[in-house]
Amino acid sequence: ELEELVRIINLALRDVPGYTVAPYSPGEIAVQKIRLTGRRWFVFLEAEDLLDVGKDPARFPAHVRERYVTEIALEGIELVSDEEAHRQLVNHMDSREQRDIARSIKYVEKVAGDYALLFGAAALEDALHSVTFTKEQEIAAKQDPWVLKAVSTIRILQAYSDTSREAFDVLGEGHVLSEDWQREQNTFHEFENKRATLLAQFRAHLRAKANGEVQAVATIDLQEGDFVDVEIKSKAPLGY
Repeated sequence: ELEELVRIINLALRDVPGYTVAPYSPGEIAVQKIRLTGRRWFVFLEAEDLLDVGKDPARFPAHVRERYVTEIALEGIELVSDEEAHRQLVNHMDSREQRDIARSIKYVEKVAGDYALLFGAAALEDALHSVTFTKEQEIAAKQDPWVLKAVSTIRILQAYSDTSREAFDVLGEGHVLSEDWQREQNTFHEFENKRATLLAQFRAHLRAKANGEVQAVATIDLQEGDFVDVEIKSKAPLGY
């Protein structure tokens, strides 16, 4: 999902010298092949009680998509080729209009808030401070004010993507930083405690990394009734 946002926002730089398009990753191709199965994907999500998460295959981890591919294969449904999926992706991007770019840039304001809540305000500030503009981009911005906004938001998305991958490497595949509470798996108290503990662990890792230190991620076994303190900075209500 972050990769697609980057691609859409990057379209604002099409007329700026130095504009490049990154090759589509195997993950993007795999997601597009599932999209092209149409309504069958929605039927799967409904049967798995996953519609609340969203409908775009990009929002789901690889193991969910793989389970779907296995299921439809048993029904004799074949996915399109990688080449066809790539062609459709290119056509989809080429058809994006200015309003799609503007909508995506505005959406990143929410993503930036999520990034700060997860990884700390300092991490977001570091990402913003690292933004630089080329002379060509500054010239183009005089004609199109979205150009500089696009450069900044792409940097935020790249930082979010990089830090998310790092969280995966540090905390392991089962971490719940980007997941919603599943009632059937645990109580809300257990979920929030686990999430808060992982946040504290990963933020400690990021602080140590910024200071050039080595920070081992300690495992904390919380029992019901135990709490951990996590500092959260936000300019808007959290919703709960």
